[in-house]
Amino acid sequence: MGSRYYRHLFQCQKDVIIQSGSILNSVDDQRTTYVYLTGFYHRESAQTDRFQREQQLWEDKFPLEDGAVLDLCVLGVYTYATIIALLHILKKYPTCTVLLPYITPLQRLHLAGNIPIDHPHRRELIYFLDYPYESLRKTGAENIYFLCGNGDPIRGNLDYLEEGYHFTMENDELTKLICGMEGQTIPVLKSGYIRENDWLFYFGTFGTNVLRIKAFARQYAEQNKDRPGSDYQKLQEMLKLFERQFGSSPYPSILLYHGPVWDSPREYTSLMTGRNFPADRGCLAGISPNGVDCAIKCQHDNDYECMQYHRDKKRNQSRMGIWHLGNISLKEYLPQILLYFEDIIDKTRGLTVPECGSRELWNPQILKQFLGEETIYWITSAENCQDPGQLIEILTKQGYNRLININDAFSYCFSGYLISNDRL
Repeated sequence: MGSRYYRHLFQCQKDVIIQSGSILNSVDDQRTTYVYLTGFYHRESAQTDRFQREQQLWEDKFPLEDGAVLDLCVLGVYTYATIIALLHILKKYPTCTVLLPYITPLQRLHLAGNIPIDHPHRRELIYFLDYPYESLRKTGAENIYFLCGNGDPIRGNLDYLEEGYHFTMENDELTKLICGMEGQTIPVLKSGYIRENDWLFYFGTFGTNVLRIKAFARQYAEQNKDRPGSDYQKLQEMLKLFERQFGSSPYPSILLYHGPVWDSPREYTSLMTGRNFPADRGCLAGISPNGVDCAIKCQHDNDYECMQYHRDKKRNQSRMGIWHLGNISLKEYLPQILLYFEDIIDKTRGLTVPECGSRELWNPQILKQFLGEETIYWITSAENCQDPGQLIEILTKQGYNRLININDAFSYCFSGYLISNDRL
């Protein structure tokens, strides 16, 4: 079982929230490094001067050291900024596996149609949206998988989960439908899980799915087949109708929970801390041989919070997990999400707030899942929130909720360790 050291950095750089992290097995020096990207739908109409700073951002300030190898890169949501970030990351860092939601050609056309004419990355974005698989293959990433739908949910104790990648194939009918739309075979799988370095990465894909989009397009075509007008005019009308119908949540999101597999306080001595830090400090997600010293030094020189839940020997599990909710509409999909992720809720310590607390996507019922006496961290970028009412609700629902605000100036770090008692 050995010892695990971990670090999870949350940073908001312009219009992207980057969660980068690393897990180190100090016994055999095995590392797992990952990145999860999310962004804000409502910021896509931002001014061009914000876009002009993106290139320097991804070249100079990304929280991985030069020469790092990225084991896992997850595009949680589709926005212009997250796509540019993804492409830059894959070009700069050798990457083993890329996961992203599958979106149909119609959804990609809708996204491409709203790119500002003066966007400095317009050509790159359009090429990606026209040919997403080919665009990603050109980066040199070893494995590329589009996720669509979900496999069987994880239930019970995590010990039974096998090491490695565990995703299932989509059914033949849906695979054939996707191949027909794309004009080629692309790797589309149902969401599943990865167990690596005794760390669980558990994925779920929710949102507007392929069958809904297909039904929408078919209905529009049938209703307008005899209507006068050019194909271009009909296409523009269909895109406007698409926006009205799916506007608040037009694309699916990959939701991700990650946390330790072995975490019983009876078997492990553990520590979990959290702290804010200036975004320009240059903290890195990767844990190097002296990475533990980095955490100790940070605790020595700065105020920090220490979570105690995992020290209670009467408990069978800890609460060290991070749960990314993408930009999913909790108002529409919360019951399905809670059913799929049911057995990891009590292991969750921190969550990201979809669309920074957008009223259109928020559902206060999720707060009822976290009513215990442990501090729960809700991570967001408050300055990107159009309506702070939902953030106020999180803070006032109970005294154990903590709101973590990240922005261009301040970031947040969770770090800690789990050491098997038989090694002490």
